Amino acid sequence: MYAAEKTVQKYEQLGQEPSELKQARTHRTRLDPFEADWAELEKKLEEAPELEAKALFEWLCEREGAKYQEGAAAYPSAATSAIGGALHIVRSC
Repeated sequence: MYAAEKTVQKYEQLGQEPSELKQARTHRTRLDPFEADWAELEKKLEEAPELEAKALFEWLCEREGAKYQEGAAAYPSAATSAIGGALHIVRSC
């Protein structure tokens, strides 16, 4: 019997799909690269709620220099996505 067949049998016996067995995480999976500057980002948003993640990230890059550019410049969409996700949470509160 192949491993894939065993996996199928396991879920058939459980009567649940793999996605139904996943539990929400209660911990962070990686360090938050914006934690040290988050208070400043919140202040900027209070002053100008229309700001988008990309603008905030560019502001951080100008303000902090290499702190964000070295690690995030190669992946700017990932960095703005992280800020954007956090903004969504803040704005929905």
